[in-house]
Amino acid sequence: QAKKPQPIVYAVAFDPDAWKRTSLDLVRENNINLRLHSLFADAIVEDGAIKGVICQTKNGRQAIMGDVVIDTTGDLDVACSAGADFSQGQYIVTTVFRLANVDTDEAQRFEYEEPEAFAKVNRQARRIIGGAWEMWWLKTPIPGVVWCNCPHMPGYDGISVEDLTRAEYEGRDRMMKLFHYVRENMPGFEKADMLGAAEQVGVRTTRMLRGEYVVTVDDVVNRRYFADTVCRGRDYYTPYRALLPTKVEQLIVAGRHYSAEPDAQKRSREIPPCMVQGEAAGVAASLALQENILLRDVDATKIQKIMRAQGADPGDIPSANATGVEELAASA
Repeated sequence: QAKKPQPIVYAVAFDPDAWKRTSLDLVRENNINLRLHSLFADAIVEDGAIKGVICQTKNGRQAIMGDVVIDTTGDLDVACSAGADFSQGQYIVTTVFRLANVDTDEAQRFEYEEPEAFAKVNRQARRIIGGAWEMWWLKTPIPGVVWCNCPHMPGYDGISVEDLTRAEYEGRDRMMKLFHYVRENMPGFEKADMLGAAEQVGVRTTRMLRGEYVVTVDDVVNRRYFADTVCRGRDYYTPYRALLPTKVEQLIVAGRHYSAEPDAQKRSREIPPCMVQGEAAGVAASLALQENILLRDVDATKIQKIMRAQGADPGDIPSANATGVEELAASA
């Protein structure tokens, strides 16, 4: 039986170093006052509203004040410090890495033309890395460079320094064992070189906001559409309310720590929708400042229109298989 083709979602569609350079160029072109090498330490809150943050720097602690603060820490560090409600979950962590000088054509030929031999090698590779998605190596835009979304390591607390340190050791140990194994055993990887690993272990789930709306598993699985949708994933929607804490004014979140049940977050914390959340949060902050209103009073339809004009898909146009559309229309 012929093996089915790999779906497009297995493609790594950008070069991370090029992305960093492009991001810095965009920041500079828009005259944004960027402050790197500043680690968040504490939130400044007065009368239930966030007023700024305190960061630890090489020159000591510094306060950065702002009329609006966006928490994109991934672990809800700012919102947690500010007193926002949250839940906490745990999932696998991963030290991703890239290999160079891989003959991807030969590797794919081996997989499709010698399926039994490939299955044997692949099983051992997956044992070494301790777990991975179906495809543990993925093509990138750079010829001969593959991205490895592994190893998957369970049992680590993503906000524990001790756990994260142990995960850094385990991830790199498994990475190098896999590297040596595939060089010796997998066609196409004979001349592979270790290009490098992520700067730190990748964490998927820790603290999650308990916001104005908590996205449920049912919402994600049944593709529930919301009138205030500002983010669309592959087949699910995120309402603006899920980015807003209930207790802290002028604070908004964007990223995998948005307001969702743990099991719902596991299904919807993918990178593209998290990026769209970031754009939505930025647009919302701009509108709040321009109109001199609270973030929670920003009109979500205005966010949607601006995002559309900027070329983003905020999910304001429901797909044919979305649910909840008729109920919203009836209540309008």
